[in-house]
Amino acid sequence: CYPEGAAAARIAGRLGIPFVLTEHATYLPRIFANRLQRARYLETVRRAVRVVTVTRMLSDELRAALGREVADLSERLTVIPNAIAVDDFPVVGPAARRPAELLWVGHRKPGKGIDTLLEAFARVHAVRPEARLRLIGASVEPTGDGHWERLAASLGIREAVAIEGPTDRAGVA
Repeated sequence: CYPEGAAAARIAGRLGIPFVLTEHATYLPRIFANRLQRARYLETVRRAVRVVTVTRMLSDELRAALGREVADLSERLTVIPNAIAVDDFPVVGPAARRPAELLWVGHRKPGKGIDTLLEAFARVHAVRPEARLRLIGASVEPTGDGHWERLAASLGIREAVAIEGPTDRAGVA
């Protein structure tokens, strides 16, 4: 939304075009901590006829952070999950898969429940030692993936967990 959304909202207003804001940012607290950025963000949200978020969690975060300052925000919030082009992920037979491999794709940050995932995987691994877990994506933590690696080690699953960097759709498929 910021700063591109703020500019687009102003232009749309001048042209009399309805403006729809689509928010998928995971760094909103950082934007809201800056007084000027927060003011511009609020201005942008107020100009939007609809505010679309890609997750219910993000919608709840916006409502909690801005609900008092944008009176009708709840009525304008809509959740539309990110779409996946299913044709990019063809179904393959068992011979072309790794049946004991679990895959998680996304930005690695605490709010996404990776701690819970690793704890759950430790239980799976205790029953199925051949199981493997791949985490694909980027860490948004300043310390990188150290937290996840230490947690996996403390759970006794470090060797069964692969923490990989981001890739494109073909790489995920």
